[in-house]
Amino acid sequence: MFEITDKEFEAVSALNAEYRESFFLQKLKEHEIVVFICQGDDLFLLGDDSEDEDGVKSTVMPVFCHPRFAQALIDSFDDKKEDLKVVSLSVKDFKDNLSAPLQAESILLGIMPVGQSDFTVLEPDFSKGE
Repeated sequence: MFEITDKEFEAVSALNAEYRESFFLQKLKEHEIVVFICQGDDLFLLGDDSEDEDGVKSTVMPVFCHPRFAQALIDSFDDKKEDLKVVSLSVKDFKDNLSAPLQAESILLGIMPVGQSDFTVLEPDFSKGE
């Protein structure tokens, strides 16, 4: 796992969604590690209350390039969830084991959400989709 300074962490956290996505994809390519959150034995997922143009509500799995960003999201929750844990996988293992099941359930990847701010989404294979 790469090192991240406090200054870099704060700077990336302050970026808008598109720049955080760019940072995520760069680090994903460089280090080939994806970080996410599990709730007990299950993946931690976020539900979207709003509907897209087709009237569909999305389910999103938050993903990160470094455990510190995932922990910051957990720490931002009002009700602390004791059963949440940060998990890392190689990109290859993620694609081999999680991409197809996520795609089958129409679950998108939420790229580096920070607190209550906006974030971009990608398909479970890290592509932009349609």
